[in-house]
Amino acid sequence: MHGSTPAAHAGSTTIRISQFTFDPAEQTVSVGDTVTWVNADILPHTTAADSGAWSSGELAVGAKYVFVARDTGRYAYRCAAHPSMHGMLVVRPADPLQRPPR
Repeated sequence: MHGSTPAAHAGSTTIRISQFTFDPAEQTVSVGDTVTWVNADILPHTTAADSGAWSSGELAVGAKYVFVARDTGRYAYRCAAHPSMHGMLVVRPADPLQRPPR
C-alpha cells in the first residue's frame, strides 16, 4: 500500500429532542459524519438550519431525521414550531488518518 492514504471513517452522533431542548445543545462532528435527531418529546418538533443547509420538516413523537455533514462550518439551527429551541452543529474537516476501530 505504498503511497496510499487510508480512507476516513465516518462517525455518527445522535441529538435528542426532549423537554423543548436539543441535547446536546452544541455538537461537533467531522465532514462525512451522520447526525441523527430523535424526537423524544411529547409534541412534534423540527430541526432546521438557519442557513438552509437542512430542514427536517415536522418530526412526530418518536421520529428521526438523519443528516450527513458535507461542508465545514458552524450551523445554528432551531425548531420552526418552537423558536426558543435552538442548537449549534459545528462541522470540522474530516481527519484523513482516522481509521475505523478493529
